[in-house]
Amino acid sequence: MSIFFPGARCYDRFNPMTTLFPRLFVALACGAPAFAQTAPATPPAAAGTKDTVVLSPFVVDTSGDRGYQATSTLAGSRLKTDLKDIAASVSVLTEEFMNDLAANDVATALAFVSGAENDQTYHQESIAALGGANGYVGGDFGDNNNRSGEVRVRGLGRASTTINYIEVLGSTDRYNTDRTEFLRGANSILFGLAEPAGLVNSSTKVAQLRRNFAKLETKFDQFGSQRYVFDVNRTLIPGNLAVRGVLLDNRQRYQVESAFQKDQRYFATITYQPFKHTTLRGYVERVNSNGRRPNFRTVQDNVSEWLAAYNRYAPQMTAAQIAQAFYWDPAAPSANGIAPDSIVPLANGTSVNLGLIRRPLDTLATATVFYYSPGQWQNPLDNIVTIASNRTVAGGAVNPATARSQFARTGAARENSALFSADPQVTDERIFPYRTVEIGALPGNYRWEDDDKLFLTLDQRLAEDLYVSASFQYEKRNQEQSFATITQTNQISVDINRRLPDGRANPNFLRPFIYGRNLGEFSDSTAKNFVAQANYDFDFAKKLPRVGWLGSHRLTSVYTTAKVDRLGYRWHYQIDNDIPGALTAAAINAGASQRWAMQLWYVGDPVQVGDTGLRFTGFPSTLAAHNNRSYDYRFFNNTATPAPGVWQNASTQAHVGRQLVGGGRTFTIQKNDGVGVSLQSFFWKRRLVTLFGWREDKVESTQGVLRNAAEFPFPITAGASRSDYLPGGSKFDNQATTGTQGLVFKVTEKLRVFANRSENFAATTPRQDNLYRPIAPQSGETKDYGLGLTLLDGRLDVRATAFRSSQIGATSASGVAGLRVPPFEAALYNALANAGRLSEYTTIDEFGQPTNVLYLRPNNAATTENLVSNGESLEVSFRPNRNWDMVVGVDRLENVTTRVGRELAEFFAVRAPFYKKYFDEGLRADGTTTTASSTRLIDTFATNVAANYVNEILKEGISNRGISEYTARLVGRYKFNEGRFKGLSIGSNLRWESGKVLGYAQKDTTFNFGGLSNYPGRASDTSKEYRGAAQLSGGMFATYSRRIFNGKVNWRVQLNAQNLFGEHGLRVFAANPDGSPIWAMSPARAYELSNSFEF
Repeated sequence: MSIFFPGARCYDRFNPMTTLFPRLFVALACGAPAFAQTAPATPPAAAGTKDTVVLSPFVVDTSGDRGYQATSTLAGSRLKTDLKDIAASVSVLTEEFMNDLAANDVATALAFVSGAENDQTYHQESIAALGGANGYVGGDFGDNNNRSGEVRVRGLGRASTTINYIEVLGSTDRYNTDRTEFLRGANSILFGLAEPAGLVNSSTKVAQLRRNFAKLETKFDQFGSQRYVFDVNRTLIPGNLAVRGVLLDNRQRYQVESAFQKDQRYFATITYQPFKHTTLRGYVERVNSNGRRPNFRTVQDNVSEWLAAYNRYAPQMTAAQIAQAFYWDPAAPSANGIAPDSIVPLANGTSVNLGLIRRPLDTLATATVFYYSPGQWQNPLDNIVTIASNRTVAGGAVNPATARSQFARTGAARENSALFSADPQVTDERIFPYRTVEIGALPGNYRWEDDDKLFLTLDQRLAEDLYVSASFQYEKRNQEQSFATITQTNQISVDINRRLPDGRANPNFLRPFIYGRNLGEFSDSTAKNFVAQANYDFDFAKKLPRVGWLGSHRLTSVYTTAKVDRLGYRWHYQIDNDIPGALTAAAINAGASQRWAMQLWYVGDPVQVGDTGLRFTGFPSTLAAHNNRSYDYRFFNNTATPAPGVWQNASTQAHVGRQLVGGGRTFTIQKNDGVGVSLQSFFWKRRLVTLFGWREDKVESTQGVLRNAAEFPFPITAGASRSDYLPGGSKFDNQATTGTQGLVFKVTEKLRVFANRSENFAATTPRQDNLYRPIAPQSGETKDYGLGLTLLDGRLDVRATAFRSSQIGATSASGVAGLRVPPFEAALYNALANAGRLSEYTTIDEFGQPTNVLYLRPNNAATTENLVSNGESLEVSFRPNRNWDMVVGVDRLENVTTRVGRELAEFFAVRAPFYKKYFDEGLRADGTTTTASSTRLIDTFATNVAANYVNEILKEGISNRGISEYTARLVGRYKFNEGRFKGLSIGSNLRWESGKVLGYAQKDTTFNFGGLSNYPGRASDTSKEYRGAAQLSGGMFATYSRRIFNGKVNWRVQLNAQNLFGEHGLRVFAANPDGSPIWAMSPARAYELSNSFEF
């Protein structure tokens, strides 16, 4: 099926490699001998050969790396140390390893490293978002775009990302990286304040003092991706001063046709060695990135069930019966304004219940609606915006209830199920072309990032064994993301309305459509970091031979200080002006849902009886055409006669503009200061290595407090700038002392045993619970012990580790604290207002005191849980000769979640007496206790809040969903170093996972908290789990290298088949309570052709 996007900005998708890639694999292998025969007999030294290893203990270069094997690292103790002398669990990703994987970033390569998962190896969606109130899958701000580059470690949380061991705010790319080190678990002396799960550090390229060279790299794939890296090094004063520049232009394309990621980065670095023992280095980097990456989600299917019934029963019905059963007339008031259950008699004398296959839109019917006919993506129907129901000019439902009406769509019986199932998803490309189209990647969605860094470092040798180092880093990052349609409305539906709610004939009757409102997020962050280190080496054997048995020692001290300033807010496009008599500022404030802009785009021809799929005519060229424009506004005037009112056009046009959302506004300043000291000792001819470290960190966090809303005239919402916050703010101080102990004992020259214990805590963005109390930063502890074997003169290294890692105080992913509790408080507030009883409302303010003002969501509202992982890992690095390189990792992992949601439990205990009063009297959303069309508050709380909270706390004592108990990884290659195939390498990368827990069955239970008493409900039955099948994934690669142009240029060409093995198309990532699958998209198979020219 060909889907097109008229007028959309896109890149040329023609690529001759689309059909040639499989042939190229064969041609590359078979044609290599012909190339090899012309290679020079004695090739000159490589132009880019590395400089002599720097002697500073704070620096490690790559000259000691051999193939996939590295010999030393800074990741154990901040000092250059042999990997065999490190007890902590550290992996070094060499340049050749990442080259063979054709990895653009470190996270991609880490999929094939023990203990790590990236966003393609696990589909991270909150379990509490799977069902509950709405049944839609996933969230907005936890999407794939936001998690790009994140790595989950040992089943815990994400790893911190550092460059040169200083944490960074922005995304990273391999273009300016020399080597990468991956540390699993906490390590207080290394990074102290960081994520307890682990750390991924990239060491940047440096300007080399003794050689001039240049390198050009290119990469293309069959989707039209283009990547260019140009790296130039020039010595200005040989041996003393050199500069280097690296440019990246990456334009990534995907199987999803409208998805792309454009990344432009500029990196310049300098090395200056004015004296023999003094080295100054610095770099500047600018990052400009924008795009809309796919999220690998499928859309909600609101069509299949309706269409199947339509094809089955419509031929047996009269025209009137078809209209009664399958269509809707929103201009004709009904008992509750939405399509009723339909029991329809058939021609054969039987009857069928076709209720629940017609539904209202999944959003408030009070929102403003834009209807876009096929191809008319810039202007809505008749240039009119209207509403999807006959709500009052004050924003409420009209009375009597029998006079209500609203727009309807096709639906499914299991939609919004009380069984917490995910809503039906499209699994048939005739209903939606999910391989090539994703609503979240259509034009109008975007994410951009601008990031600037300045880094300076000084390494100084003061005496023979005394070194000092000082580093400063400044980073400025702005980032914005916009979801043109929120996740909740990523659906495909059919319009079954014969008329529009305002009475106009519907020209798009029976056409398929997509719809939704947008939501965006902006952040502006600045970070300043300073790190000073001093190291003194003392060898008793050299200084005091008589007591040489006391060994050699490395005493290191470190001082760190950092300040991070963050401003953030969420925004959307909405009606932002006062419309007299229709949408007034006095009656409907700037943040009210009545001002939301809800857009519908019709994307196909009308459905006919007999259709087994939808006939798409094209998808929108933009989902954001409405911004900063004005339209005629059609509304329902309930104050006009005859009752209950009439539809009419407003005298003033509606203007759409960008406005802040009330929730999500934050301004924080975080200051960190830390001091530490460590002693690394070598005894008994270096057979015994010990490490002891101590560190103390102090964190001062300031949360901004917004100025009084009365200071900001309509339609301005405070929070867009730092000046919108009061001076000072709320301050929270935390202080912690952490330690590290490590031991390596070399039993023989080939056998070593080791043990490691380390801890740290994370100075993350300040969090508050629902009682506005500060939540302590996350912390963690790691214990590793095991043995290592080094055989065959170092060509084979085996490390077997048993570990226990914890993450204490991790933020629960359910979002109940921030996304469920505040809306319910607002629902209770509005119900009392509708009842004329607002004076009864009382809650807690940000200072923990009683107040009659509407409950405000705390800054970064959260509830916490503890995660603990236990397991074993086996890592093997094998280089039997110059031809073979192989790394293997095997892991067993047990993960347990404990102390889940304690803060929420305390909040519910405080609010229970107040809630219970209104639950007992049966208060409903419209302020009554009798109107059947208005939901009871007790039911709203049970469905939206309690059910999600219960499912969250039932994780107590069980594993995180989506974790495999066993995983294995292999990356290997064979390189021909002589003979006909000289210069050719062939290899593969594989990842195997045992079956994951995908979900749980359900059981009947009762809710007895938060004002509920024996309220019947359903919750996960964690004794009955659903597991997926084991999975094998991976790819292959072939490389050929030789010297060309009389040996002046080193040419390397490589072909990678990514995702060659494993699932393609739909994959199961979770399970409904009945065991049925919840789907996501697998990353597509990709063929990538890379070239590099070094001269």
